Amino acid sequence: MPANWQAVQDATFAWAVAASGYPSDRVIWRDQDGFAPSGDYIILSILGSDTVEGPFRHERTDPAKPPGQEVILTVGGTRSVLIEAQVLTSQTITATDALAVAEKMRTRTSLPSVRDILLSAGISPYDQGTVQQVNQVRAANFVGRAVYQFRAYLADLVEDRLTYIQKVQATETNSGMVVDVVTPP
Repeated sequence: MPANWQAVQDATFAWAVAASGYPSDRVIWRDQDGFAPSGDYIILSILGSDTVEGPFRHERTDPAKPPGQEVILTVGGTRSVLIEAQVLTSQTITATDALAVAEKMRTRTSLPSVRDILLSAGISPYDQGTVQQVNQVRAANFVGRAVYQFRAYLADLVEDRLTYIQKVQATETNSGMVVDVVTPP
């Protein structure tokens, strides 16, 4: 099946809530309209997709289907995506600062209950990634900021229904060969 991006986004959001322990109103997507929550929050993004394997092709038949739909062509491959969670906190050097929360997210991603949230949407983490502390100054105060990134695989498959070729007829002419292909109506 093609990667269902809505399901991928929903699972990524649910993962961030479960891995961080933050309530869902403290998790937002990057580049969204509206205001960021006040206090501590997380910004999510899915940064691109690379082809890891494929494209591959697989044909199979289903004679029970009506004419024109009995051949099933599946094309797809494996994609690699980079998932990012930016944690922003008011604290910069405590057990609840951005670095601590991002590290907790990385560790909790190994728990079956948290990992299964991602797997349910076909997201298979393969690289636990890195956490970087990038505190920043906002107004006259430091703001805790850490970035956690990990890589995951997605299966991306699409299929099309085709038909058999009933007859091929080749006729030689003075200017070459004419080929006529007949498929069921």
